[in-house]
Amino acid sequence: MSKPDLPSYRELLWPSIRAIRSLGGSASISEIDAEVQRQQHFTEEQRSILHGDGPSTEIEYRLRWARTYLKGMRLLANPTRRSEMGRTHG
Repeated sequence: MSKPDLPSYRELLWPSIRAIRSLGGSASISEIDAEVQRQQHFTEEQRSILHGDGPSTEIEYRLRWARTYLKGMRLLANPTRRSEMGRTHG
């Protein structure tokens, strides 16, 4: 399977929004990624394509870009950030 067989980050914008909505409007990155992959019915082969030398998969990489663009459009926000010590800042 080649990378062109995967949706572009643009094609993952709406699925990302749908996943967040189905998760109640707020979720961790791993929860969002898993829900998008579940809803999009990605095959195991698609899920196993690494981005570059890894460790991230190409789908995870494209989903990161989709979230970045959604944040830029103000359709998605990080409600809190954690410092190195794990304290919440918001």
